[in-house]
Amino acid sequence: MSQNDEPMITAQVVLRPATGRTLTGHEEITRETLHEFLPDPQMAHRVAAAFADSGYEVGPVVGVSFSISARPAVIEQHFRVKLPLDQDGRLDFEDHTRRRGFELPLDALPPSLAEQILSISFGPPADLFGPRTEGSSS
Repeated sequence: MSQNDEPMITAQVVLRPATGRTLTGHEEITRETLHEFLPDPQMAHRVAAAFADSGYEVGPVVGVSFSISARPAVIEQHFRVKLPLDQDGRLDFEDHTRRRGFELPLDALPPSLAEQILSISFGPPADLFGPRTEGSSS
């Protein structure tokens, strides 16, 4: 598979809250508390622009994050990682480690950019129709 045939993959960039609050995954973010977790809008724009300038397709900032999309080779080179890909070039979330999801290392980014980001991660695709069983159609 040539690099141009590789499917685009998407990660979610979670930004640091402007208030200094931390996000550990245990906070309940609701309509009433969202303002405590929102990033500074100007900083969010600068971070998103930095990814766009590096060749990523960048989604809008929604809540505490935005998406970045690129071909796996671009991400691997930029973050100096080897992504767990299956034979079709898609992220393999059922690899031998049984890890679900994958987080990119922030140390590959310039410190001024990395300090504005909490995490950049890929999650497994949604299982919209439940687990497949043998003999089920695609």
